[in-house]
Amino acid sequence: MSTQLEFTTCIVCQKPLGADSRDAAMRLCHEHRKCSKCEKPLNAREQQLCHDRVIEDNAPIESLEVIHPRCEALTHPTFEQDPTRSIKQSEYDYLNMVRLPMPDIQLSVTTNENNGMIYCNRLVVDMTFEEKLLFERILQAALAQCQIAVHTDPKFKKDALKEREAKHAKEAKKEALTSSRPVTKSPDDIEEQRIGAFMLKYGLTDRKTTLSILRDRDRAIQGFTRNHIDTIQAIDLVEKMMVKSGRLPAPQSK
Repeated sequence: MSTQLEFTTCIVCQKPLGADSRDAAMRLCHEHRKCSKCEKPLNAREQQLCHDRVIEDNAPIESLEVIHPRCEALTHPTFEQDPTRSIKQSEYDYLNMVRLPMPDIQLSVTTNENNGMIYCNRLVVDMTFEEKLLFERILQAALAQCQIAVHTDPKFKKDALKEREAKHAKEAKKEALTSSRPVTKSPDDIEEQRIGAFMLKYGLTDRKTTLSILRDRDRAIQGFTRNHIDTIQAIDLVEKMMVKSGRLPAPQSK
């Protein structure tokens, strides 16, 4: 195949290509790059696909059909109608340009999403505003159907049940951890979770006593940190001192 540097003239009429056309790797002049169906210009990649087909068939340049892949899709021959297409590189290129990618489990979710954006952009880049709006509706309809298929899949129901059970277990754990909280407090309250975790760690059962201990503990920790002692180290030092003095019981074994 030829490289883009060799295309300084239109492959149809041999008129010199302008600097912008050469920089964009165009192979056709403005007159000859119009689609035979919609009469809108083909981009460089689409021009290459049309040219590659002529080269693969060893056909004269006069047989070149300038057409967008998306415009050709409605009348494009199937493999049954033309089995030779299945072995041509240009056929693979054509299929890649008119489709949205199928999900690839071997790739990450982000990569699959990025591939979808890239291929979708190739489809809509030359559409009119009205065509883009209609294509958006088509995709919305496809998405709705896909969601129905997902939600009726037995695996979805099984996974959804597991997710609900895990969520309930997590909520129950938070409820138990913050069981001493006032009725006005939520189990999601960060401070209540801190109090609950401290009570659990030292086997404390009385909330009033726990709050008194925590106040003294926090003050002592602040004193250490003001003297440039690391917070984690300060917590460890203070709690060990409180256990040693009898203010705190020994930590509960995990």
